[in-house]
Amino acid sequence: GRRSPWRRPPTAAVPQGIGSAFASEVSDASTVLVNALDSKLPILELTISAQLLLGPSIGVGSHLARCVPHLRQFVLWLQRVMNCEKAGMLAASPGLNEFT
Repeated sequence: GRRSPWRRPPTAAVPQGIGSAFASEVSDASTVLVNALDSKLPILELTISAQLLLGPSIGVGSHLARCVPHLRQFVLWLQRVMNCEKAGMLAASPGLNEFT
């Protein structure tokens, strides 16, 4: 069979329902699932393409905060995106889904 592009350690604490939604991504996008409640943004899951982009020293359990040069702005952007998603307004906010 075909190998899954997802790597999850047996002890990963992924909230129920999140992992299955994350794994349903059907694209070549570099996708990383983090625990946003922790200021160091520990990585819970990542696609193979994200692992290739971030490099061999970054993986599940690593802190994404190490890779983000403007961490405060990134976290503020992440909050805005999540608030819009929760309010059902993300589709009406063009450009909000990309952090540069």
